[in-house]
Amino acid sequence: MPVFIPEAVVMAVQPLQQTYDFLGYQAPIIQFTQPGVFSADTRELGQPALYSVIDFCQPNDLHISWQGSITIEQAGTLTALRFVTKNILAVLMETSSTIDWLNHYMALPVAEPLAVKPGDVIDISFQYRTGGSIQSLQNVLQVSLRNTVTEVIADIVTAPAVAA
Repeated sequence: MPVFIPEAVVMAVQPLQQTYDFLGYQAPIIQFTQPGVFSADTRELGQPALYSVIDFCQPNDLHISWQGSITIEQAGTLTALRFVTKNILAVLMETSSTIDWLNHYMALPVAEPLAVKPGDVIDISFQYRTGGSIQSLQNVLQVSLRNTVTEVIADIVTAPAVAA
């Protein structure tokens, strides 16, 4: 078996509606799935957002942290975040392309499911040490639904008047 040593790793995170129903029992557990394989239990709610690129030709920090936002494209219930890791095995300069190898996707359940609709923005933050436990990532993972301008205006309009 050949040994593959990547030149770089590209990592992204993606919002999902992941079903955790196992014969009628709800069990939100970490799940690994093969890239490119369809599953009726998984709905992509938005595009993946790049959170880190590690170039192995340079020194790299052992800690990865990210704060960002993703716009929701599909209505549903955000129940998990998919972590995508793509290994760049070779860069082909003559064709401006790469030879890639995708790791299995990891779907990590969120602490509290969020009802979302197209146009909603979710804020995500996390940090972990490379090679650390999945539990350490899960313990610091934060996901929240950002209030839209329309919702803020609606709250102001419907708020009870305050006597001066």
